[in-house]
Amino acid sequence: MTQHASLARLVAGAPTVIPWPPLLATVALCALVTPATAAGAGVRETRLRAIEAAGVRE
Repeated sequence: MTQHASLARLVAGAPTVIPWPPLLATVALCALVTPATAAGAGVRETRLRAIEAAGVRE
């Protein structure tokens, strides 16, 4: 309790600032990159014939 009271007298308060422009830019970039990456992975995986993707069975 004493430490908290001492620190409260030293610092009046630290405002919490959320950097909205960089945060929104990151969200927008992820929203653009994710579908392109998923589509690329889907194309790569479906390029082979189904029997080749399943593996060789004897």
